[in-house]
Amino acid sequence: MRIICWFYPFLGINFILNGIVRASGAMYPVLALNLTSFWILRFPLTYLCAALWGSHGIAIGMGISLVVSSLIASAYYRYGGWKRKKLFREEADTA
Repeated sequence: MRIICWFYPFLGINFILNGIVRASGAMYPVLALNLTSFWILRFPLTYLCAALWGSHGIAIGMGISLVVSSLIASAYYRYGGWKRKKLFREEADTA
């Protein structure tokens, strides 16, 4: 807990940025970001760090994955196409 607690702000950044993007209607990019975060980053990094540093490596691997995941979410928030997504179609005036 003493190791992983320093990385929890990055989890909050992830939740906030993914929530903003998801609220715009861009569901699939957030799904892809979360799948990448868990299966490509968190599990392999945790396994690798646990092999290197034992039980402390679990927290270190999770922490590194949270930092990298929040960097990816920040990059998508900044440069992704979610801002151009239309939620509603504008109806033509019939009057």
